Amino acid sequence: MPTKATLYLCLCLTILSACTQKHYEVVNTGHEGQPIPNLDLISSDSSHHINTQDVPPGAPIILLYFRPDCPFCRSEITGILENLSTFREARFYLIAANASNLLKIFTKNIQRRHISNFFITLDYNNGFQDYFSPQAVPYTAIYRRDRTLSKTYLGTLSSKELTKALND
Repeated sequence: MPTKATLYLCLCLTILSACTQKHYEVVNTGHEGQPIPNLDLISSDSSHHINTQDVPPGAPIILLYFRPDCPFCRSEITGILENLSTFREARFYLIAANASNLLKIFTKNIQRRHISNFFITLDYNNGFQDYFSPQAVPYTAIYRRDRTLSKTYLGTLSSKELTKALND
């Protein structure tokens, strides 16, 4: 039977190794270098439609597929919000798979901040799901200024990692 000291040492090593692991992985979709797909989205309050083909060129575009009840999604979004000055030029499209009361609360919290480059949308016809086939959330697709796909990530990106990805 292991001693308490051995168990404590194993626990410490497990915690240390978990803290040094990346919390995301790069996903090779086969769409890298291709233009942004034609996604038909609706604002989270259902007041207007957004089509990704209408997004003006010239700024990086981040499509963030999320669930408002997901703590990893909230962590990534919180990191972005805390570092908004870093992401002034980027356009964020937060895409939820379905509507919920949590999405309404989440949307109100974001809208209170009057962030002009954040758009909270619903993927009501599963266009994002069909195109990218994300296995989990958060799922982040980063498009260059020329509207071509740079990289996609599964898991939580820190604002530092997102900044690096935008500059690649």
